[in-house]
Amino acid sequence: MEKLDEITIATLKEANVGEDLLSSLSRDDIKDLFPGPEHFLRRRALWLAVHKCEEKTLKATCVSDPWVSSSACL
Repeated sequence: MEKLDEITIATLKEANVGEDLLSSLSRDDIKDLFPGPEHFLRRRALWLAVHKCEEKTLKATCVSDPWVSSSACL
């Protein structure tokens, strides 16, 4: 969460959303937390931060676990 701005972090804390729950947020959840066109870039930054984090975790799993399907590692 270090790459998120102060407003995003404060809103997530207020909604009791910790780092462990970030990956479970849907696009609709993020829109509910940050409604309106003025928060478009904030929503996008949050979405990218969550999914880049997942991508790194998946790549690390693919490298370290030979039993993971190669199709899951694309």
